[in-house]
Amino acid sequence: MVKNGKLAIRKVIKFMQGNRDYLKRAGLIVAAFLAIALGIFGIPGYHALGGNSDTFAHAEDEIIDETADEQLLCVYICGQVNNPGVYYVSRGSRVCDVVQQANGLTDFAAPETLNLAREVKDGEQIIVRSVDELSLAYSDPSQNGSLLININGATAEQLEQLPGVGPSLAQKIVSYRNAQGAFTSIDDLKNVSGIGDKKLDSIRDYVCV
Repeated sequence: MVKNGKLAIRKVIKFMQGNRDYLKRAGLIVAAFLAIALGIFGIPGYHALGGNSDTFAHAEDEIIDETADEQLLCVYICGQVNNPGVYYVSRGSRVCDVVQQANGLTDFAAPETLNLAREVKDGEQIIVRSVDELSLAYSDPSQNGSLLININGATAEQLEQLPGVGPSLAQKIVSYRNAQGAFTSIDDLKNVSGIGDKKLDSIRDYVCV
């Protein structure tokens, strides 16, 4: 019976692991946790049958550890920060929080190339450009190369250098700019057909206006 109890614990934990997102959305993690405690360990005579509280403690630790891991995002920040590298930050963290973990900006950084208030996403790369890179991007978009691309001056071919931007989308950006005038902010790119929040986030750190 003890063996069956342990097996039941493993099955419940496995179910929770496989349906983690659903349980979170439904707010049932706590309920599932209580079900383990009350349904298996709370029945009379459990300890008399040889139940081991260490088994419960181990199961509880596994759930807590996995839940804690899920709250962290892995973000790579590079460029003009004092300690570039990979950092783990809490969900809901902003670009400014990652910059702070990287020991702040260097004296050569151009913070205006970043939206410091933007919420970061797991696995993303944050590039902090320098003042020189920003000046070059503004003065002559044709010389950008791997630097910032000025969306108000770049050609369709130059816009194709951006992540996930192909010939069709690049031409849409140029056509929108020609019809509506210069972009006043990077967020204006969302007015272009085919660019949503996800696409914009993937190219935001590579462009300027």
